[in-house]
Order: sequence, then structure tokens, then C-alpha cells
Amino acid sequence: MVEKIKANDEPVEIFGLMQERIGAVEVQRVGCRWLFQISNFSAANQVKVATLGGIEAVLAGMEAHPCAEEVQGEGCKVLNHLCCNADNKAKVAALGGVETVLVGMHTHADDEFVQEYGCMVLKDLCCDADIVNRMTALGTVREVVESAIAAHPSNSDVQNCGACVLDVVDRLA
Repeated sequence: MVEKIKANDEPVEIFGLMQERIGAVEVQRVGCRWLFQISNFSAANQVKVATLGGIEAVLAGMEAHPCAEEVQGEGCKVLNHLCCNADNKAKVAALGGVETVLVGMHTHADDEFVQEYGCMVLKDLCCDADIVNRMTALGTVREVVESAIAAHPSNSDVQNCGACVLDVVDRLA
């Protein structure tokens, strides 16, 4: 199954494989990594991946495997790149992406990769006041982000993105 994903560059087929094998951690990890490669630095591909169901596929994989740090990290990484687009940000938030990212960050507080890309996704989503209000209503964003900052003092992305999230949350609270 993993070989099928690696041999494919059509997002819709990758989503199908991820859906078909939702219980397989390795399929979800590789699927997220492949979607990142497809969408990386291509605005057109970011829109295409999101339009064809990529956000749903990534979130489903993350939700199915909350204890799999590799799925959480790769999921946050692809969400970070998909959130370069305003419509994609709104879709991530509407589909429960904030909650999913926070669960992954809370569960894997010691994993630098999860914390780095989790903070990046949250920072990307802070551009929209409605999304920030949703974050603050959850009541866990401050605790999770402060924990990431404290646990990873040498990671500049965690420090900078985390500080940005806290700043925006404080201003809008």
C-alpha cells in the first residue's frame, strides 16, 4: 500500500488509499508526507489538494492515530503548507483542525517535530479573528503552546510561532 502511494502523484488516489487503510499508521504517515510534497510551494497544488479532499484525509488520519507521533507531525506539516491559502485556513478550522492539532501537540509534548509544525499551523490560523476566537474558546491553546515553548527552547520556529500565537490570543481575548 505504501508503495502505491509513493508511486502516485494524483492526490485523489492518495486520499482513497488513506481512506481505505485508515487504520494503518504507515499509510497515513506516508500519505501525509506525499501530500506535503505535492503541495509544497505550489499554490495551485495547495488549492487542488484541499479541493479534492486533502484536508479531510489528513485530519482523518490524525484523528485515527492520536498516539502516532509520526502521523501527527506529518499531518501538521502538510496542514501548515495547505494553510498558505485563506480558503484552506477556513476549511481546516471548520473541519476541526484546531482541535486536532492541539490534541496532537498535547499528546506529543516532547516531540519537537510535532510541536514545531503544530505551532506553525496555529500561527497560520491566527490570521482570522473568528478562528482565534474558536481557539480561545477551547481553553487549551495557551497551555499547549506555552508547554511547547518551554519544552523546546532551542527551536526558533516553536519559539517564534508560539509567541505569535500567544500574542494574538492575548490581544483578541
